[in-house]
Amino acid sequence: MSAAKEAIRSTFTKPASGLSSSRTGHNVSGTEQWQLKCAPRSRSMRRSMTRNWLLGFAAVTALGSAVSAQDQPQSLDPRLQIKLFAENPLIVTPTGIDVDETGRVWAIESNTHFPPEGYKGHPTDRVLVFTDKDGDGKAEESVVFAEGVRHAMSIAVRPAWIEPIELNESSSPLPPGEGPGVRVSPTQIFLATRRDLQLVEDTDHDGKADRKTVLLQLDTKGDYPHNGLAGMAFDSLDNVYIGFGENLGETYTLKGRDGITLSGGAEGGNVYRFRPDGTKLELWSTGFWNPHASCVDALGHLFTVDNDPDSRPPCRLMHSVRGSDFGYRFRNGRKGLHPFTAWNGEVPGTLPMLAGTGEAPSGLLAYESAGLPAEYVGDLLGGSWGDHRIDRFRLKQKGASYESVAEPIIVGNEEFRPVGLATAPDGSIYVTDWVKREYKVHGFGRIWRISNIDAKAHQPLDLAPIRTQKDEKKLLAHIKSPKMAERRIAARRLADLNIRPLIGLAQKADASTREKYEGVSALIPHKGLDHERQLPQYATVQVAPFDAVQTLYLEAYDQVPSIPKLMGLLENPAGTDSQYILGAMRALSPMIRTLGSSQPKAAVTILNKVAGNSDPFVYAELIGLIRVTLNDQQIHKALASKAALEPRLRNALVIAAARPVGQTILSAPSASGGTLTPSPSPEGRGEPEGFTPIAAIGLSDPDAAVRRSTVQGIAELKLTALKPEVEKVLTAEPMTEELFLATLAALEMLDGKSPVEFDKTPAAKYVIPLLKTSLDKPAVAIQAIRLAQPKDSPEVAQLLAAVVTGQHPLPIQQEAIRTLATNMTPDSVKVLKTLAENEAVDESLRLWAFLGLSTEPSLETTWWLDRLQPTGGIVRKSIMLSLRSRKNEAPVQQVFAAIPPSARPESNAGWTEAAQQADPADHASVNRGQLLFSHPSGPGCIKCHRLEGRGGMIGPDLSRVGSTFTPEKLIESILEPSKEVSPQFTSWTMTTPEGVVHTGMLVFENEGKTILGNAEGNTIELKTADVETRTPQKTSVMPEKLVERMTQQEWIDLVAFLRSRK
Repeated sequence: MSAAKEAIRSTFTKPASGLSSSRTGHNVSGTEQWQLKCAPRSRSMRRSMTRNWLLGFAAVTALGSAVSAQDQPQSLDPRLQIKLFAENPLIVTPTGIDVDETGRVWAIESNTHFPPEGYKGHPTDRVLVFTDKDGDGKAEESVVFAEGVRHAMSIAVRPAWIEPIELNESSSPLPPGEGPGVRVSPTQIFLATRRDLQLVEDTDHDGKADRKTVLLQLDTKGDYPHNGLAGMAFDSLDNVYIGFGENLGETYTLKGRDGITLSGGAEGGNVYRFRPDGTKLELWSTGFWNPHASCVDALGHLFTVDNDPDSRPPCRLMHSVRGSDFGYRFRNGRKGLHPFTAWNGEVPGTLPMLAGTGEAPSGLLAYESAGLPAEYVGDLLGGSWGDHRIDRFRLKQKGASYESVAEPIIVGNEEFRPVGLATAPDGSIYVTDWVKREYKVHGFGRIWRISNIDAKAHQPLDLAPIRTQKDEKKLLAHIKSPKMAERRIAARRLADLNIRPLIGLAQKADASTREKYEGVSALIPHKGLDHERQLPQYATVQVAPFDAVQTLYLEAYDQVPSIPKLMGLLENPAGTDSQYILGAMRALSPMIRTLGSSQPKAAVTILNKVAGNSDPFVYAELIGLIRVTLNDQQIHKALASKAALEPRLRNALVIAAARPVGQTILSAPSASGGTLTPSPSPEGRGEPEGFTPIAAIGLSDPDAAVRRSTVQGIAELKLTALKPEVEKVLTAEPMTEELFLATLAALEMLDGKSPVEFDKTPAAKYVIPLLKTSLDKPAVAIQAIRLAQPKDSPEVAQLLAAVVTGQHPLPIQQEAIRTLATNMTPDSVKVLKTLAENEAVDESLRLWAFLGLSTEPSLETTWWLDRLQPTGGIVRKSIMLSLRSRKNEAPVQQVFAAIPPSARPESNAGWTEAAQQADPADHASVNRGQLLFSHPSGPGCIKCHRLEGRGGMIGPDLSRVGSTFTPEKLIESILEPSKEVSPQFTSWTMTTPEGVVHTGMLVFENEGKTILGNAEGNTIELKTADVETRTPQKTSVMPEKLVERMTQQEWIDLVAFLRSRK
């Protein structure tokens, strides 16, 4: 090393303590030389200091230095094995991990994540490098590459296919580095801390970091260790993605190296995209709690895992497409229960999860290599810190996205806490393990290697020769490799040599999609060559289905399909790449533009059909296109026109108007602002006042969903002058539970109250005043009654009893008695008994009185039989259902023996055929079906399912199942409940230390307790600490053979009732 360079290096040398205190991300910017004093130049000195430190720390970690048989994780796939690679004291409390192209393992050692008093570990976080020199499967030592870091979360070695990153400082607003440019190095590491993303380099090839550049700088008061920046992913076009947690709602500014700045606060977590040099920063996706890890598969699809808020399990795996909004809003409360917050696409315009995950997912990768069994290629692997396991997710296309279910492949005990995952060049998987339950750093840590039990399956990979290879045929052979890095490097090398073989590959019918994808990805950066003329031609002649290669053509060369082709895809998306479908929707832009002017009938017809598509990804994309195409005046003109806009299209227009371009998070009252700085908007868009005339139309819309979106927009844009108009919504018809709750929440916000308080407030607070003052307003009274919980409030029970026995409209009394009957209290028995015995009372009230009394032990059988004799019709049906629980008594047996037996189908096909007789227009049948749905002696639907504000929370809400399910799908879901289970309704099996096994759906998990809902509609509360293992099941919590609890006519009536719920 020259004397001049040595002088420069000594000038920039900084002690570890300097970076661990004041230099934690607030003030570090630009590029600086980085050499830490505990990494001296002498190799012998380094070894000596490392040895001395390890000896000093060994006393703390000695107890955990050996893995016992009970601590050894197990593989549930007999073809795989998991073995220990490294453990404390070589590394403690590790977080992120990666493996470079030579097989060296890079891991973050966390020492600053809540260090306890008297902590004996290193004072800062460190980047450690491990090598298995003798091939025995274990690391001999850990080498310190970098230290002096605080709250380090994620690490990524510059991907092998990305060229060394040139950091030209001449145009950067940050302080320049050494000379006019920055020297590049083969060793470049992306290091994410909660406050910044650094490019850490070894410029002199001595294995030690000597330079760092801050690529992204986060300025915020937030300082919680793991809800800042984390989780990097890279795509085939060298874009980088990174997650950002909810930051506990603190305001923030995120700045890239080129000066692009995004600011916000309290909106929740986000995912950003940028270039490897820290430029071109943009918001990619929002609506997360804490998107701690992401990955991009070989075909360009981005996936993200997200931790759950306080009261909205499960944690989520999401397909993160550009502009996506997954619904969570920190400003609305930690619980996630606010009406304006969604967790699984409940709010129109937000997106659902792809799958539920285990607790505290912290690592995610797309397996694109060779070594594990071949069918793992393309699958996602995710770790669950809280559930001590690693899951496999096999992706199944669902419209413009995917669905999956967690399949455990590696399971461990309480001391297996996987954090990061990384694929090695030989196709094995390395996993960091936090070991202990404590959040505080504790001196324990492990790294595991997952591999094929057949060691020959893992072949080393030397990428260096490919980079200099000149033989085009050999490069084409490399592009056939199952290993993504090998394919990608070979394609880029060939693109530099001669583009013609890659153009030929793109046309090759028998080439795999992965081969073509790498070839086209390598060609795209090369401008002005033949492929820019030839490749677009291939896009125009293709017929559906369209693969990921066609998506590249669409995005790179703007090859948008025709409207007829797009409509065909939306009608039948099977086999077409999900991102092609969403990108192809740009073909609608000219039609959307006409909505703001002449509203031609043809355009309205097509856009109505698109808006009516049930795919939430398609609907969200339509909203996004409207947002960037029309300004406020144009949206107002479309809504005010006489064009036959369907409700979902009108709703899309309102939602788009309420959210300015580039600002998917809306402004709202909160301590920290709750806004994202908007991107440039079309002229006439972006000001809250511009929404006022649109709101006037939306508030008077006959569709409840449109009015719901309107009141949310008014509240979040703080249009307080419209409060009187919002109040009128409560008295308008039709009214739904969603609209009712949204309006209550909006009025609170317009009064200046924090939405956090609404999230915390029990329903009784709002129900009691409304029951006292709004009984003359049926729409309000009915919704208030549906929210009422007599068991939780004696005053509510008294008010409902007064409604039932007083002089009130029959619809209000019907709602009141349904609530009393399905939420029985001791005080309700007398009220319902009096009604049941009074034959002059309307039969719609009596039948519910009998239903409520059906489980009352104080009533003798003779009382029931006395009521049965003079009664007919549906009231008799209610009594007969109640008598089923007394079938063992002789008098009751005689009653049932007198009923002629009815034929019953012998197979699902027979039950399906019988259900064709169900008629949702047959009011008598619908009423019988409603009684059956809610009756304790019926099939038990209401125990698990919510319907119009009443019932269990274990299964999906069925209030509008008739409009969300086709008749065929509805029947199938009852006859075959496990055929298709939505992610949030995954059933889990949990075991306790005593060996007790519990199975059910995860209803709640927070505050140290886990609550499961079982098939009987009951909840089981466990101490979270006592759950030793939890395993997702492929079967539904809904019981099989439910129809066996019904007669054929009851089955027909139940289907008729469910089909009528619209």
